[in-house]
Amino acid sequence: MEPFSEVSDYYAWTDEKARYLQRLLAACRAQGAKVVVLGCVRSLAFAPQLKAWLAAEHPSWRQTHLLLHRCGHEQFQSGLLQWLLHSNPYFLTAHLEPLLAARPRLALACGFDPEWIRLHPAAPGHQAIAAWAAHLPQPWLNYARAYFANTTVCMARGRVAIDACLDLDRIAVDAQARAGAEQHLAMACGRRLCLTDFRLASHGAVISKGVFAALEQEMRPLALRCLEQDLAESMPETFPSGADLLAAQLHHVHQQLACISEQLARSEEENRRLKAEVQELHSVQLAMQRSTFWRLTRPLRHGLDALRAWRRSMRSPTPPQGTRGSPGL
Repeated sequence: MEPFSEVSDYYAWTDEKARYLQRLLAACRAQGAKVVVLGCVRSLAFAPQLKAWLAAEHPSWRQTHLLLHRCGHEQFQSGLLQWLLHSNPYFLTAHLEPLLAARPRLALACGFDPEWIRLHPAAPGHQAIAAWAAHLPQPWLNYARAYFANTTVCMARGRVAIDACLDLDRIAVDAQARAGAEQHLAMACGRRLCLTDFRLASHGAVISKGVFAALEQEMRPLALRCLEQDLAESMPETFPSGADLLAAQLHHVHQQLACISEQLARSEEENRRLKAEVQELHSVQLAMQRSTFWRLTRPLRHGLDALRAWRRSMRSPTPPQGTRGSPGL
């Protein structure tokens, strides 16, 4: 399977999605449902096509499309805290996956190398993205760029299909906004809903609003160029995050160099150990050879010693008896 093939149609309405939705609605009708609520997560890009399909397939149905909008600063910080506190980068990498699949040059503009991630030995996806992010000097900045790039494309393409936008941050603190939201929901589903207990948690200032806004201004123009197709291949490599991209690539090269140096050091140490073992074996072998030589030649050496002793005895015979010290006549 090609890397990120499961999200390659993230921004498009497809026949497969239509078949899935048809089965889902059929199951709802079979259970006697009169009101069907469909929740779409980060799939706003094909909302116009979805709306047109529903109108064509079920012209007698009344459909209402509501956008539940949360402050991007708070939403991103929520995902960022999941990563910082719980080592869970899913929210952050999920905004990058569709870029890598359908807008790789835009992903490159966010500081992520699509080719490196695609060829990473880990299973392509969240693990490979997180592995690349580990090379970035400040990965949260690059994740923020990807968040803006993805949400900008989705919102720009799908906002036209939205019938009403419910600002969750206002609803949580403003009674008038809450009443308006209750009215929209009542009209959509035919039932009165009470939102008086609706609350939202604030995530503080993990990333400052000023930096967050600057990143949005940086990425929004590039993302808007990618509503229908990716950035042109012929564009010069002057992306906002070019310095981060180069720093990450350099960091990766340094890590590879450190790994190779460590392997080389281990190899040299192993070579020294093997050389010492060979020298020791050579000394033992030489000693054994000497011992074997002297043991095998011992009878011959004994024979040679005996022969030398016999030859010495032949050269100096014993004098005749009586010639020395004989009494005179």
